[in-house]
Amino acid sequence: MGVYTVHLAGESYRNSDGTPRQRIIRRLSSGDPLRLVREPDNRHDPDAVAVHARGGQVGYVARDQCGWVAEIIDAGRPISASVLSRAAPADRPDVFGVLMEVRTAADARLSPPLLAPSRLDQKSSVPWPIIGVLALVAAVAAALAIAR
Repeated sequence: MGVYTVHLAGESYRNSDGTPRQRIIRRLSSGDPLRLVREPDNRHDPDAVAVHARGGQVGYVARDQCGWVAEIIDAGRPISASVLSRAAPADRPDVFGVLMEVRTAADARLSPPLLAPSRLDQKSSVPWPIIGVLALVAAVAAALAIAR
C-alpha cells in the first residue's frame, strides 16, 4: 500500500450552495474520512479531483498532485483519503489549510513518483519534496495548538 501526504487547494472558497468551505473545515479532525470525486468536465482542470467531507466539499486536490490521483480513480483502482491535519498560518488564523493522507493499492502506478510518504517511519528511496516538510510543520503546529 502506498501512503502519501497531499495538500488541498480552494479551501477559502464557498461551495455552489453558498456554504463556506472554512465552516466545514473547522469541524474536521485528524483521521476523519474524505471522499475523492473526479470532475473530468471541470473547466479549470480536466484532472480535477474534488475533496468532500461530512458536510460538503472542502476543496480540491492541489493541481500539482491531482494528475496521479485522477489516474488512479479513472483506472478504478482502490484509493482512500482522510484528514492528516489542518492548520492556519499565523498571519491568517481564520483560514485553515488541510493536509490529507491518501492511501493507494500497492500496484497503483504513480506519476510523478516524487510524492512524500506521510509516515516518518516509512522506508522510501524517494526524496521528500517540500510538501513533506509542510506536512511536518502542520502536524507540529496542530500538536502545539492542542497542547495549549
